[in-house]
Amino acid sequence: MSSLNPKGIPVRIGGEEHALLFTLNAVDDIQDRMDMPIDDVIDCLSDQRKAWKACKTILCSLLNDETERRKYYDREWEAKSYTEEEIGWMITESDKYEVLAGILKAYGAAVPEDEDPNPESAQQPGKS
Repeated sequence: MSSLNPKGIPVRIGGEEHALLFTLNAVDDIQDRMDMPIDDVIDCLSDQRKAWKACKTILCSLLNDETERRKYYDREWEAKSYTEEEIGWMITESDKYEVLAGILKAYGAAVPEDEDPNPESAQQPGKS
């Protein structure tokens, strides 16, 4: 049974430890901001022209979702919401690849290992 209070993947951003977790709320926000499915957004991370814009958008959603989650679980938690511009200031050249790796690790942790995007592919022709 999975935890009812998932922790996320720890990543240091702007000198602070954050827990990156792709919740339904975060995924929905990312897809709305980027106007594309989450898998396509993640694919943008490997495109040099789109990678850092996608990174800022994803992090903005994940960090703001983290703030809201923490407020939900700990009513006394006080943290600010971030803009994409602030996210861009928080990430330096020296840590941008570590942050990118954290995003990919968090996304990988969110996708079930046995998920088959094409369930019909498991069926063999001529067999029922």
